[in-house]
Amino acid sequence: MYTASLYGGLSSLLSSVEPQQLKGKRISMFGFGSGCASSFFTLRVKGDTSELREKLDLINRLESMKVVACQEFVDALAVCSRAHSWLYRT
Repeated sequence: MYTASLYGGLSSLLSSVEPQQLKGKRISMFGFGSGCASSFFTLRVKGDTSELREKLDLINRLESMKVVACQEFVDALAVCSRAHSWLYRT
C-alpha cells in the first residue's frame, strides 16, 4: 500500500483514540512512497472527530472480516489467473 498505508494509519488513530484526546493535537504524517519520493505533512485536529470515527466504524469492520489461510488466497489468485489468461496472450 506504500503511501496508502499513511491513511490506514490515520483511520486507525481516529478509531482508537478518544476524540477529546485528539482535539488540539498535531498529527505528523510521513509517506515514504516507493523509495523514489516521499511526503511529509502535519494535521492539526481542530474539531470533534466523533463523526469520522462513527462513519469509519473501523473496529467493527475489522472484527467482521473473514480470516482465511494464505493458501486459500493463493488458490483464488491461481483460479483468476487461469480464467483471465487470455488477456496476456500475444
